[in-house]
Amino acid sequence: EREVVASPREGSVRAKRRVAADQLESASMIGSYDDVSSMPDWAVPEVAFLGRSNVGKSSMLNALVGSRKAVAIASKRPGRTRRINVFRVADRRGTTCAFIDLPGYGYAALAKSEQTAIGTFVEGYLDQRRQLKLVVLILDARRRADEAAVDLEVLDALRARGV
Repeated sequence: EREVVASPREGSVRAKRRVAADQLESASMIGSYDDVSSMPDWAVPEVAFLGRSNVGKSSMLNALVGSRKAVAIASKRPGRTRRINVFRVADRRGTTCAFIDLPGYGYAALAKSEQTAIGTFVEGYLDQRRQLKLVVLILDARRRADEAAVDLEVLDALRARGV
């Protein structure tokens, strides 16, 4: 059985909420945000998906929710997601969590200033959201070791934040 588990960060309450991925009943987009402070202030645990541009974050979200109609828009062009997209997911029991589609990193066709701004925005989300319980870092297995340096830096940054 596949499960999406949102468990609290270290040092917080040890209770767990489980949303059974094979029993998802609904998934809907809540909104798209370019400012962390405008995101919903709710008690819903958030599971964020992070990875390089065009690694398949939106496709992964669609596969997890198993909807006939795509919930997250998957683009063939890298660097299209520049906002934080929030989706509410519930299983048949009514247990709810939120899937967060974060902008990707590593797309060189964006101006350096825009890449920096997006990076700062994502770091703000990771640092400020008390609802964030889990980060799924999606890696491209086809990358050579010398190309994966940025992925390792992101992994180190996540570890340093305790997520």
